[in-house]
Amino acid sequence: MEGEYRGLPGRSGNIDEPDDFEPPPAVRTSRPRDLAGSLLGLLLLIGFHASQTKHWIANDNRPQGWDQSVQLETAWDLKQCLAQGDLGCAMRMPPKPGMPPFPLLFHLTGQPALGAADPVAGFLWLNWAYLAFFCFAAWGLGRHFLGDWQGLGAAVLITCVPNVQWLQREVLVDIALCAWVAAGYWALAASDGFRKKGQSLLFGVLFAAAMMTKWSAFSYFLPVLFIAFNAFTSSHIAGLLLAGGSAAVLAGPWYLAQAPILAPRLFEAAADQAVPIWQGGAVFSYVLQMADGLELPLFLLGVLAAFVPTLRRRTEDAWILPAWFVSSLIFWTIVPNRQLRYLLPGITPLAVLAMGPWPKGVSAAACALSLAMAWNYPRGAVGRVGFNPGLPLFIFKSDLPAREDWRHGEILRAAQDLRDTSLPFSNIAFVANHPRLNGPVLNWERKRLGIEGLRIRGITKRYTELCEFVLVKTGDLGPASVTGQLPEVQRVMLDPGRWFQVGWREARRWPLPDKTEAVLFQRRRLTKAPAGEGKLRVDYFEEGNFKAEGLELDFGRWDAERGVYPKVEVRAASLMIRGLEVTGVNLTLERLALLNADETDAAKKDPLSDPRFTRLDAVTLRKASVSQEALAFFLGARVKGLEGATASLEGGVAAAQGKLKGKPVRAAVELKLLPDGAGLEVQVRGAALMGVPLPVRLFSASRIVLPFTPTSELPFRISVPSLSVSGGRLTIGG
Repeated sequence: MEGEYRGLPGRSGNIDEPDDFEPPPAVRTSRPRDLAGSLLGLLLLIGFHASQTKHWIANDNRPQGWDQSVQLETAWDLKQCLAQGDLGCAMRMPPKPGMPPFPLLFHLTGQPALGAADPVAGFLWLNWAYLAFFCFAAWGLGRHFLGDWQGLGAAVLITCVPNVQWLQREVLVDIALCAWVAAGYWALAASDGFRKKGQSLLFGVLFAAAMMTKWSAFSYFLPVLFIAFNAFTSSHIAGLLLAGGSAAVLAGPWYLAQAPILAPRLFEAAADQAVPIWQGGAVFSYVLQMADGLELPLFLLGVLAAFVPTLRRRTEDAWILPAWFVSSLIFWTIVPNRQLRYLLPGITPLAVLAMGPWPKGVSAAACALSLAMAWNYPRGAVGRVGFNPGLPLFIFKSDLPAREDWRHGEILRAAQDLRDTSLPFSNIAFVANHPRLNGPVLNWERKRLGIEGLRIRGITKRYTELCEFVLVKTGDLGPASVTGQLPEVQRVMLDPGRWFQVGWREARRWPLPDKTEAVLFQRRRLTKAPAGEGKLRVDYFEEGNFKAEGLELDFGRWDAERGVYPKVEVRAASLMIRGLEVTGVNLTLERLALLNADETDAAKKDPLSDPRFTRLDAVTLRKASVSQEALAFFLGARVKGLEGATASLEGGVAAAQGKLKGKPVRAAVELKLLPDGAGLEVQVRGAALMGVPLPVRLFSASRIVLPFTPTSELPFRISVPSLSVSGGRLTIGG
């Protein structure tokens, strides 16, 4: 119909508008002079951010932190898969401990950085490239809704805030995610409610790019559901199908492959350091974080424009901007782990809204102040200024670079030179969780330096079992919220009178920038047989999650030259391991060394009252048996929320069923040894939830190989002569 405006949902389509009606973006004109000027300003803004990146790289050489090092290591692992030409390897990369699987796009675009002399600097330049894209997307959004100069102002406001300036120097996916989300909304607005097919297709591609950058990208697109419903119920479904189809084709395969691993890991990650929304004022957490991490110009102008409708310009499709922010804020406030970088992709619309209602002089002053504060952030030329009108507000926040050598390379190379080369690799247990000295950063450095003979491992309840090396940081171990038992472990290990230094000796020591030291301990070669020689019978033994009945040990002779028992025969009528009962056990331990961690008087009578293995090279499991009743009990005890579990062991297949949080579940796996005896193959044969079969063959986890070669968790070879699943039992050996 002539004169009809077909914008995003919310437009009436009535051509009789009041005289002061401002034309929507679809018909708003742009003068060439303004467009050219705003584009020149955009280029200058991108150049300014490049100078910020260059300044940081030139003046800071500190190692990246926890999550940043995990991202670097993941990119390195992807590089190894790509070097082998194995796309399946890339799709099935196992997640890091305690982390969900990471989508591939950020790490894929970061591959050139790994070939640089300084990979971290390479990734910071990648961040700058994504930040340039973010500037362009924010400019496009502002130009679409308001105008050329307002688009430039929006790009300045959002990219100059302290949180973005901080993220620019960190190897994290957040700036990339912000860029893809902002670009996606620009394409969505241009698609005219999915009526324009080209822009709808582009939105689908950009949405997929966001989802392939981080799984949480969907949380910033919740208002799209309303637009999609409107398109679905109208005669303009073609654009919606193009958007949804392109997103499914580009992002769907990875998510389908990783679904069995991704889903439970996300719940674990979301609960990390969690504070429920109803406790401790958590509902206001992001308000305080925004006041600090956005600083005054964007926080004040943007929030007012978002929540005071009379301050917003009358563009009918602009409802999506406050909806984008508010829906993101609600979602991430509900999620217990609250960090401003998680909300940041949902804050972009505030920068656009902030350019709408104010006089030009106010907007220009806000942009100038934001640029000055961004320049000051890594330089600290102006001290922080704050005031509190009921909420703490600040300007000129700063975080300065520093040149510090945390000795990662020296520590790793020293351990590599000292290690026992008769072993395939040596474990290093790490006693610290400091932002600059922690397990993830050491693991990344180990891979970057090509040190294949070491593996980094954390401290367990049994401390440093089966580790040749232990690295202990003196003094500050890191934030109390992440160190757990480490302070007590540190005290035990640094005390020469405690049991630890009976089994490990100090090998090297390095001074650290925070005036503490890193102490490297190496396993001692014990001179005396810790448990005597010959046979020993224990009717009952219990330690933690391990119980044994009818335990018989034959230590044989002690090899004083090597400090090990060459071969130890073990038999047990019954073993209970983490709730799983194993009967008729017969196994052999090769080159075993151990010590007693019990420092009480009882240890004098019983040298195995608290045994800790310091070395074990191989385990041969000759005989063992698990019943289907024992398996059902184990699943009921170990799987949280599983009730009424039953199991069957027949025809080479182990099957189990029960109710998981009230919903019926069923799964069946085939178990068989690999032909060369190098591992156990677990093939998922079927799974169902609430009676609905799941497409398990499409999941990457449908076939899992558990290797018998040494790993950092089990640093010894495993041999299993035979395995059968039949007659209601899983049986090893004859």
